[in-house]
Amino acid sequence: MSFIKNTALNKFQMPSSPKLPQQIEDELLCLWNKAYGELYEDDWIDSEVIITEGELDIDIIKILTLYGDAIDENSLGRFIYINWALCQSVKQKIDAYLSDPSEYESVLKDLEAWSKNNSYSLNDAFSKRNLNMGNAGAVMEAIMVYENMLKIPARQNIIEIVADSIDSCLQGTGICHGTIDKRAIFNWLIIDVFPNAYFHKLPNYTYTSSFDINNWGYFERL
Repeated sequence: MSFIKNTALNKFQMPSSPKLPQQIEDELLCLWNKAYGELYEDDWIDSEVIITEGELDIDIIKILTLYGDAIDENSLGRFIYINWALCQSVKQKIDAYLSDPSEYESVLKDLEAWSKNNSYSLNDAFSKRNLNMGNAGAVMEAIMVYENMLKIPARQNIIEIVADSIDSCLQGTGICHGTIDKRAIFNWLIIDVFPNAYFHKLPNYTYTSSFDINNWGYFERL
């Protein structure tokens, strides 16, 4: 797994093979072309771009709904891979703040085992996990991503659970503090996390707080 460092997230490009359903690709392009006040884009984008307010959460739910209802194994897998990608991204912060992150390592190992053997029960494995909160504070939203991961195999309110993990990383401080990274994280979700998760794959890159935002630059809206 590669970590994003000095890697541009400024071009909308979907995988050519396998190809996403056209409805999902169109929706991702729509998200790409929008500017959101929740991502603090008014701090740096062209003044001619219209900033939407209060639409980010609605748009995230809309795209997740296109991934299925988690009743069947295929849809469930897509949601697991989205949240798994976020777990990988927040892990750097958890390692930095918690003296004993072993239970979080175990969650990632459970996911690896499940990905290699679909008969591996995440429900059973996750029921044994007791996440160490440490002195949560600044790392609480990163911990929430893992707490949400443990809930997903139960298939209850799964879209809302995954949306909450996304919110912890996007509008919250799950991955990093500050506001300038928010749009870059969103772009990573659009062009890497969401497309790969649809096909039960992890993203090509893991977004971490070590990403050098100064080398990201502006991106092209189509």
